Amino acid sequence: MTIDQLKKQLCEAGRELVRKELVARTWGNFSVKIDDDYFLITPSGRSYENLLPEEIVTINIADLSYHGKTKPSSEKELHARIYLQERDVLAIVHTHQFWASAVSAARRSIPVTDKNEEKLLGIEVPCAPYALPTTSRLARSVQKTLVKFKTRAVLLANHGAVCMGKSMAEAVEVAVTLEEAARVYVLGEFRQLQGNPRGNEAEMIEYYLENRGRAR
Repeated sequence: MTIDQLKKQLCEAGRELVRKELVARTWGNFSVKIDDDYFLITPSGRSYENLLPEEIVTINIADLSYHGKTKPSSEKELHARIYLQERDVLAIVHTHQFWASAVSAARRSIPVTDKNEEKLLGIEVPCAPYALPTTSRLARSVQKTLVKFKTRAVLLANHGAVCMGKSMAEAVEVAVTLEEAARVYVLGEFRQLQGNPRGNEAEMIEYYLENRGRAR
């Protein structure tokens, strides 16, 4: 693909993730790798419904430098470190999706029990140790987690998830699959704690966090 095509792909991915309710407003960020030296990333503070290709920013993987007036996502180092660690990853999406974020707030990992999900996620989706968003410490935390686990998704303690793929389509598929795995996991935990899962989603998650949050 040309760089212009990759920029359009990023914009389309943003709108798709909004439609799938995996991102909202300006939260989250997405990137695609150009080559071993550069990647493209979404800008800071822009909604995805009307994001334009010319607003996508080119980042130098080695030093995080960029050109132009558009400010890139503040999580650019997180993306760069993943590309350096996982050489076959060509696309990354960082989301604050509903169910995965609930598990990340509990600072727990998700065991993957479905064989089809396992093909994308691995046998476990780990939760990286807590670090403040947009910091080098967070980027290093995720990088170290990827050294230990063979996975295409990592939960960020109190900060959603990051999903990876050999293409943007695969990265989006990982995010969708992760959300279902997280939903099943939380409902399973809810059953163990209270029995039959009745009530709305917000009540279930509140109960889950009260009883499972930061318990490890």
